[in-house]
Amino acid sequence: DPATQNVEQLVLNQDWLTGARNRATLWGGELQVTAIPMRGLQLQGFVGYTKSRYDQFLFRDPSNPLVPVDLKGQSISGVIPVSYGATAIWRLPAPAQWGDPEFTATVYGRDQQTTNTLASLSTTPAAYATLDLRLDWRRVGGSNFDVALYGTNVTGRRYIVNGYDLTSLAGTVANQYNEPTMFGAELRWRFGAGR
Repeated sequence: DPATQNVEQLVLNQDWLTGARNRATLWGGELQVTAIPMRGLQLQGFVGYTKSRYDQFLFRDPSNPLVPVDLKGQSISGVIPVSYGATAIWRLPAPAQWGDPEFTATVYGRDQQTTNTLASLSTTPAAYATLDLRLDWRRVGGSNFDVALYGTNVTGRRYIVNGYDLTSLAGTVANQYNEPTMFGAELRWRFGAGR
């Protein structure tokens, strides 16, 4: 804290009392797939996996440094073990003079973030999945006019994005939630050499 010169938080790669090194292991992978099963239809998907654990980590509260919390074998707080997504893009069959309509549907989901004995479950972002839809119609009726209609989080899923445990300071928990379902439209007119 620049005003008081007090250290509010200090992260070291070793236990500041004994000098023992803190260690952790993270590993994982991601698989991405794209398929075109028929003309005008493209399917994309991915899945990611991450595993984390403390190999050695002692957390010492400055107010009681002689009684550490041993996190060895526990997960690193805030890691997302599994995330996944899928997108379908369908170029709708239409006569050329009608323009170029295209429909897109996207699903994204993820597991609850990992926690350990120091993390507050009431502020931990939970698992969720969302669905976004979009209809693009380029060169409507053969013109230079494009229109798009879209909806985000159309299922109305509500989940925590960030959480803060303020019980020791203010006696409460503060959570920030995701944006609500939104619908919208986009209009565009092409002009000049790039149309």
